[in-house]
Amino acid sequence: MRLEPLQPYGVRIHNASADQVLQDTDKIIDLMMKYKILIFKNFEATPDDLVAINKKFGTPVRHAKWRTNALKTHPEIYVLHNDKTKGQLSPEIWHIDQSFMQCPPTFSFLYSITVAKVGGTTVFSDQSAVYRDLPLNIKKKITGKVAVHKHATDYFSSAVPTTEELKEMHADGLVYHPLVMPHWISGENCLFSVYGHIQQILGLTKEESDGLLTELRSYATDEKYVYEHHWDEKDFLIWDNISMLHSARGTIDSLEEQYSREMWRMNSRHGDA
Repeated sequence: MRLEPLQPYGVRIHNASADQVLQDTDKIIDLMMKYKILIFKNFEATPDDLVAINKKFGTPVRHAKWRTNALKTHPEIYVLHNDKTKGQLSPEIWHIDQSFMQCPPTFSFLYSITVAKVGGTTVFSDQSAVYRDLPLNIKKKITGKVAVHKHATDYFSSAVPTTEELKEMHADGLVYHPLVMPHWISGENCLFSVYGHIQQILGLTKEESDGLLTELRSYATDEKYVYEHHWDEKDFLIWDNISMLHSARGTIDSLEEQYSREMWRMNSRHGDA
């Protein structure tokens, strides 16, 4: 494997095979801890390969709407697509995957099948770096604070699960996560999921909570913490779901060929097998 470090973080990995990723899981996790996002270029993988990788990294966590938007033969692989009859349109909302679960996935994976010629990028923001740089008075405000998370209702309609779908994954109620989350391997603190499925900070009025979240969000997605990934076909990305916000950018709801985009998403929870 040949590594090509990026700025402000991330690394392109050339000449890697699915077998290498399966055999060197510990090395891959070490690289993820160092670079935050791993970008395997021209990565040849079948659905069987991708699911094997997903399982190697932990317990697969299916999307709540896997019955309608996942590959029929591989329900662990969730489809993001411009043609909403074939999958979910990527929402342009900053989030971590499935913070509405009591134990959110630790790994996220995206594999590009069809790449948009216009737009269709994915942006990431490193919440460990954000937390390190927060002013001391803000850190004092959020120390020990806990927030309520529940599946948001302002996502695209194709992505909002039913109550039954959420019950199936034991995520139909409120869950509580600290605003400052220690990393599951390093113990380093990160600002945790201040976008997406977060509802309110406990101990504050709704107005106070909204004000503090607005303040935190101004730091969380400051462009100096953001990496924007421009996709090539057969890019395979692995990242730390707990400390990295991400969002689609420039994804157009259109069936015109120049906007056509198909991504395969997976998640897994480390140490939960």
